[in-house]
Amino acid sequence: MYKLSKFPENNYTVKLRSIVLPSGFDEADLSTFTGLYLVMDFYEMNLDFVLTNMEGLLTERQASVLSFNLLIAIKFLHSVDIMHRDLKPANIMVTDQMEVKICDFGLARGINQIEVPKERKRKRSFSCFTRDYRPPEVILGSKAYDERADIWSMGCVISEIFQATVSDTEGREAMFIGDSCYPISPMAEKDQNIQKKPAQVSQDDLLFKVIQSVGKDQVDWSFVDCKFSKDYMKQVMASVVDESGMPLQVLKASLSQSLSNFLDHFL
Repeated sequence: MYKLSKFPENNYTVKLRSIVLPSGFDEADLSTFTGLYLVMDFYEMNLDFVLTNMEGLLTERQASVLSFNLLIAIKFLHSVDIMHRDLKPANIMVTDQMEVKICDFGLARGINQIEVPKERKRKRSFSCFTRDYRPPEVILGSKAYDERADIWSMGCVISEIFQATVSDTEGREAMFIGDSCYPISPMAEKDQNIQKKPAQVSQDDLLFKVIQSVGKDQVDWSFVDCKFSKDYMKQVMASVVDESGMPLQVLKASLSQSLSNFLDHFL
């Protein structure tokens, strides 16, 4: 985050301004080290607060400005070789001028790991992304995903922004909601006792409908490197009767046709 804060063209993230050591710390005596303080930019609200506490509806212009600024912010991150891996409304700070500042880089990783020696480069972890914004390839246990995983999360966020133009706070929710990603997880391959949790709405089922929307015979499983997940998904897709798929408008009736078409590029 320190390096990210040094980019002069970075107007899109919360910046680390300083690192302050506590008084009384002696470099010669590590026992005196009790912690440190990170000094960052302060913003009064994040997108989650805006969407859940605002009175009335967002205008389409406000929603468009927020979405555009978010797109530019993510484009900047990817241009400097950073994949966020936890995009969600709570990690997007918002100013009074509808500017967005991305924060919380605890799960961020280098896309190409350009500065990392070959022997230290690691495979992607699937223990990332908040569940409601987790892309299919991560749910399915792929460790070879790239910055396009952020694009899925961004599409989910943008759908929530535009829901705020037609629904009050009580009627807004994430595009995909589920209480578990099991058994679609590499953990299930190791633990035979893992069972899919019963739920009225399962993120897994919703994801199947979205993946199916491109056509059952057009789904490419090459991005999945977990055999258990691949076999499980094939079984589920084989049981789907409706081969025409389910447009995003069916999942969220509040979406306009133009917005549904727009989100097709992300989800």
